[in-house]
Amino acid sequence: MKKIGSVFIIVFLLFSCVNPHNPMYEGESGAFEEGNEIEKEEGGEDGTNPFEDKLFKKEGEKIILKTNNGKYWGVRGYTLWKFLGKEIDKKAPSIKLIKKEGASEAGYGLVCYSTKTEAGQKKYSMLVILIHVDGKYSVGYVVDGLYKHIEWKKESEKLNKGYGIENIISVKKEGKKIEIYFNDESYSGSPSYTINDSSEYLLGEGDAGLIGVVSAKDKFPDDFVWIEYKVK
Repeated sequence: MKKIGSVFIIVFLLFSCVNPHNPMYEGESGAFEEGNEIEKEEGGEDGTNPFEDKLFKKEGEKIILKTNNGKYWGVRGYTLWKFLGKEIDKKAPSIKLIKKEGASEAGYGLVCYSTKTEAGQKKYSMLVILIHVDGKYSVGYVVDGLYKHIEWKKESEKLNKGYGIENIISVKKEGKKIEIYFNDESYSGSPSYTINDSSEYLLGEGDAGLIGVVSAKDKFPDDFVWIEYKVK
């Protein structure tokens, strides 16, 4: 099996569902058991059901995350992300994305402004922008394996609601200021969210990529998590 770089991070249960043994509420943090940074496409060891083990598969202009594989499921959720290198503008990344299947509370979106410098590096910083099918968004950052929230499931009138509905996340950085736009790929309107001092979150100028979250409410293998992305 091809190499997968694993990064175990602490994040909020906004990415999954509430653990009945350790209930969490808005604004509090909790343990997120597992996450994988996918460095290369992964294939089935024995050649059976290879699609189940293919993550962030490129088909034409789309990059598709579709899986019902139990190894990407956890009782408190599971996060998958992939840096895209030269395939995306790391200074002003912009993606179109559609969620077709999967639990409604699980986010999907963009990671950017990382400090990662080499494959397999386990400690690095990155900005995390997630949207949800109910028209809300979450902003957070990872530093040395720890996730911290900046904004928790805030509603935006600029986000389109529902499954199979397209949204666009566009971000730009000028100096220490980061501006996040929804459905405004030309950056012509007012940003939906602004970080005035990115140095507070130890962010860098590195790679951008895609992120998708599997919720504990996704019942694998009967259910799929199915998200489609298109890099602008």
